[in-house]
Order: sequence, then C-alpha cells, then structure tokens
Amino acid sequence: MFSSSDYAPEGFAGLPGMHARGGRMFKAQYRCYSVTMFTDRKEIEEGGKIIMPPSALDQLTQLNTQYPMLFKLTNPGTANTTSHCGVLEFIADEGKVFIPYWMMQNLCLAEGDFLNVESAILPLGNYAQVQPQSKEFLDIYNPKAVLEASLRKLSCLSKDDMLKIAYNQKVYQFRVLKLKPADAVSIIECDLSVDFAPYVGHEEDERQQQAERQKRVHPLEQAAEQLRISEEKRIEKAVREAVEQSGGFKVFHGAGNVLDAGGRGAKKGRKRGKAAAGSGGASSAPNGASTDGAAENMDSAEPRTRGVPNYNYVKGTLTFARVFPKKQDLDKEEDASFNAFGGSGHCLRKRRR
Repeated sequence: MFSSSDYAPEGFAGLPGMHARGGRMFKAQYRCYSVTMFTDRKEIEEGGKIIMPPSALDQLTQLNTQYPMLFKLTNPGTANTTSHCGVLEFIADEGKVFIPYWMMQNLCLAEGDFLNVESAILPLGNYAQVQPQSKEFLDIYNPKAVLEASLRKLSCLSKDDMLKIAYNQKVYQFRVLKLKPADAVSIIECDLSVDFAPYVGHEEDERQQQAERQKRVHPLEQAAEQLRISEEKRIEKAVREAVEQSGGFKVFHGAGNVLDAGGRGAKKGRKRGKAAAGSGGASSAPNGASTDGAAENMDSAEPRTRGVPNYNYVKGTLTFARVFPKKQDLDKEEDASFNAFGGSGHCLRKRRR
C-alpha cells in the first residue's frame, strides 16, 4: 500500500475554477517529441507527466477543467493504442508536446509524429497487478517497496501499459495486467494495493529446474550406491578366490550343524543314526561323505534347554539374562532339607526304675 501525491503544474497553481467540472472536454493534436530533446532532467523521463504549450493552459482554464489535470493520449495512426498521463509544465513550444520516451514506445510513436491529447476524468485506483518482464527484479531486496516508490512518480495507470523503472543502474520493465475499479485509474492521493504476477518465462524456468532436480542425485545416495557396488565386488572376489583355493566348486559340500541340539531335532537325529548303524553300518551322503561323524557329534552333544525370547527387548540396550529356579525345584530342595518331627528328644528328668 502506498499513497502518492501530485502538485499543481507551474504557471497555473491557484487559478480559479480548476476544481470545477466543465461541460466541454479539452481536445487537441500536437507533434510529440521525447523529453530528452527538451531537457536533461532525469526525473521527468522516469515519471509519467508531459510538458504542454502555454496555449493549452489557456484553453483548460476557460473550460474549467477538473484538477488534477489528467489526459488521454491516443496515436491517430492506431486508434486502439491509448495511454493516460498527467501534466508537469506548460512551457513547451506551440504545437509540440514532450513526453517520456517509454510512453512513446507504448503508443508506438516516433519523433515528430502526431498525438491526440484530450482531458480525462479517472477514478481513484485501489488495486494494480503488474508482471515483471524478467526474473532479475525479484532478486533484489524488497522489490515491492522499489516498485511502490517508482509509482509515486506517476499520475495514472492504464491497462497493458509497459512501465520502466530504473534501479541500481538497471532498467526493469513491468506490464500492467489488472486495475481496479477501471482499466485506467488515477493514483494521486490514493491507497493502491500492488501485487506481482509471475514473471515472463517462469513456466520454462520451472520446467528446467524440475529437470535438474530429477537429474541431480543426493550426495548421500550417491555415496551409498558406490559403497554397495564396492561391497558386491569385494564379496564376488572373495568367493572366486575361495573356489580357486578349494580346487573347484562342490555341491552341498561341508558339515552341518544342528541349532536345536537338545530338542526334538537332536533326538530324531540320534534315532536315525542308531537305526543306520544297526541296519548296516555307515551310510553315505550324496557327495560320498560319511554321516557317522555327524551322528557321533549329535550323540556327544550336551542337551540344551530352549530359551524364551525377550519380547520386551529395546533396540540399543543390553539385556543380561538371569535364570531363576522354578517353584517345583524350590519345593524339592525344601523337602530334602526339612523333615517334620525328625529330630531327637531330650528329657530333663530321668525316669525312675
């Protein structure tokens, strides 16, 4: 939000009747030239006001034109090309007007072309949406404040106008997309809300950024992939060396180990071993290896008790298993050590014979 102010042009401040509305409208045709051909004042080129001849001031005074004076500019060669502006001074040569060069570009005018100028009454604006023509303007610090400060130099805005703002030795362009409450509004002494539309070319930039994100791999993911590949190569090399040292690859070669040595599997294994020994001695495995060694290992293995898993285990902690005697074992120990009325008695007084 910002509030802009305008001042009366030099030479007519305080004239009577400037705030009254006249029944007729001012309209004239002049040859237009850029402001740089009249003066070197940079603020005039960056603003949105024109310099008119003194005769225009006389006509406007007689017509009781409403103040602040606003004008509609039309290119007679292309009637659809219009814009709006304010007036700065009435000191131009007769038959000529001097306007900022960026306004001449909007109106498609060259030096010395004819320009129609007519008075206009515009409502106060309350909303404006502009579109930056490049992404560079959005990269500066607080671009909205820079835009609002530049708009204070203007008197009015027209839809589809191309504004030029000079900041930090660079010139940025903006196109006016939306205006409220009309397509042409006055921004003198008003609260105007300014909004930015996506800059020109943002869709192409978004597609390029998305393609780059897809191609770009996170450093951690890349390192993990390299570690996985190196680990696979190391394992493959170790297996190859082991096969070469053993003299070749043998199917199902090696000794077996029983995990449940004291459970049902061990008992069944011992029974199979005894049955094989009773039926005809040692039996052979598919690769020719004897199973007597395995049977002897199972027979000689000490029976183990199956443990109970800790369902309350917490990751990252150590749990020390403690085996407590069962209640039945405690009862047996008490029975073995305690015998009711099993002691010997003593008498304090001997019996008489």
